[in-house]
Amino acid sequence: MSQFKEILVFGDSRFLGDVYAKKFIGVVEGDLYGNADTAIKARQDIHGRPIDSTYIMGVSNVGTDIVFTRGNGSTFSINTQEIKINVVDNLESESPTDALSANMGRQLESEVEELRDAATWSTY
Repeated sequence: MSQFKEILVFGDSRFLGDVYAKKFIGVVEGDLYGNADTAIKARQDIHGRPIDSTYIMGVSNVGTDIVFTRGNGSTFSINTQEIKINVVDNLESESPTDALSANMGRQLESEVEELRDAATWSTY
């Protein structure tokens, strides 16, 4: 292993193997937003926003809330309304919001079949 106190490189140069340094000065290839000391690109998205406060690292539900946890530990939630559907098992209901049971659907289908079978078709 070679050790150098300082190396000044001009033009395109390539080091084979690993390079260890306490400090880099200048732009690292492919790093458009900083250098190896600041590693800005590793902490920001392509629009310069800090990713630790924007990316979602966890999702959970608590009751009717969906809770999102960001990379920095902060959270936000979306409340989902609890949906309750009243199911009616009769044909007398006039409710515009209640649902008929499968049993009532079967009964209605049976009555429609009876009407269809009883109908007389005439061609003029």
